[in-house]
Amino acid sequence: MRRTVILPGWQEPYAMSRGGGAELEGFCVDLASELSKALGFRYKLSLVKDNRYGALDASGAWSGLIGEVMRGEADLAVAPLTLTATREKAVDMTTPFMQTGISFLLRTDSASEESGFSVLAPFSTDMWVGVLVAFLLTGLCIFLVGRISPSEWAEPDSEEHSFTLLHSFWYITGALTLQGAGPHPKAASGRLIGAIWWLFAVLLLACYFANFSSLMHSGGKRVSIQTFEDLANQDGLDYGSVEGGSTMSFFKVKLTTG
Repeated sequence: MRRTVILPGWQEPYAMSRGGGAELEGFCVDLASELSKALGFRYKLSLVKDNRYGALDASGAWSGLIGEVMRGEADLAVAPLTLTATREKAVDMTTPFMQTGISFLLRTDSASEESGFSVLAPFSTDMWVGVLVAFLLTGLCIFLVGRISPSEWAEPDSEEHSFTLLHSFWYITGALTLQGAGPHPKAASGRLIGAIWWLFAVLLLACYFANFSSLMHSGGKRVSIQTFEDLANQDGLDYGSVEGGSTMSFFKVKLTTG
């Protein structure tokens, strides 16, 4: 008995036209051939009429590959068809020949990669703002400690203490380069603040260079879209899914139940 096997339409590398003619080739074509040899049946190939995988419409009828199999228009469908609970209730499905998942596919923006601000890429904007605030507060704290602490006025021949506002910021800037800038605080409170800032600077630089090295070796661009919520909450990027596919059905169910 000759069976009818339907394919998902022109979709590389699963079903393609060989040399621009009517003959088909591709992964699904080869898989159908191997199935016929293993199970001992003859078959003819055809493409799905509506070019869809299969989804339920408002009337409860199936479209695409699933619909043609259920209506008896085809005996078997060989396609990269996602296995879902709804589809399993309608037809019998084999073990998937390929494991995949839902992901975002974005075009690489070469202009952004070559931007002069790439040195800021290892940290987020919030992180850089936090570092700047910590820098300003630490510089002010060292300056105030220098003004208040008697230890910083220990030189009887000097009417000025060494930690002016400018020098305070210069001192903590030196810590960020791991070079240091003297003179160092004399008061115990000033030394404690300096020690905490040095520890912060070492950890900050270690994290920065680790992230920077990772970005350089991956050769990729950090994208701002990481979740579906990020995608839904922006209006600068158009997006969509295959109509009648499992991805569209997945998000419809999530919106209905969520």
